[in-house]
Amino acid sequence: MVVQRLHEAFPSDSAPGYSIFDRSAQFNGEVIGTVKSFDVQPKRTGFRSPWQNGVAERWVGNCRRDMLDHVIALNAI
Repeated sequence: MVVQRLHEAFPSDSAPGYSIFDRSAQFNGEVIGTVKSFDVQPKRTGFRSPWQNGVAERWVGNCRRDMLDHVIALNAI
């Protein structure tokens, strides 16, 4: 499921330089291999560092709010 969503998220060589993952079991070796195939450097949050997840979620939330305030999505399915 995660691998399929990664392929949908980065369809035409538009992948970022790196991606941050927490230590969830859903980010297994297959997901990491897929991310590396996109020439993206995977980074994991620190072991037993729950504060890092909150920082990442806050950053993603801010990006979403800022982008949705200024960008009009067209042809979104």
